[in-house]
Amino acid sequence: VSGADHTWASAINYCDALGNGGGTNKIPVIGGASYDDWRLPTQKELMQLYQSGVRGLNQTANLTTFFGDVDRRVWSSSSVSNNTSNAWNVNLNNGNTNNNDKTNTNRAVCVR
Repeated sequence: VSGADHTWASAINYCDALGNGGGTNKIPVIGGASYDDWRLPTQKELMQLYQSGVRGLNQTANLTTFFGDVDRRVWSSSSVSNNTSNAWNVNLNNGNTNNNDKTNTNRAVCVR
């Protein structure tokens, strides 16, 4: 999870920049491998991440050391179908999903 808040567009840019020399907070990868295909996850992927227990994993493995606080709302790449000026976010603390104007700020989590 990014250590800073992002608008929806800047969250997409943040993930795109990881591995391309543009990211300032590189995600640590086991074995030192680097990848250039990081992206913002879909709403469904974020909901699956919550359902899989990312919050519990954070508490047992102390992911805050590497990934920031996962108990936050994070942007998905999914726009709201009937209002494309909004995008979906998922609160990784409690699994709630909501939508916000894309100019509001939330955190970003990147996947590949």
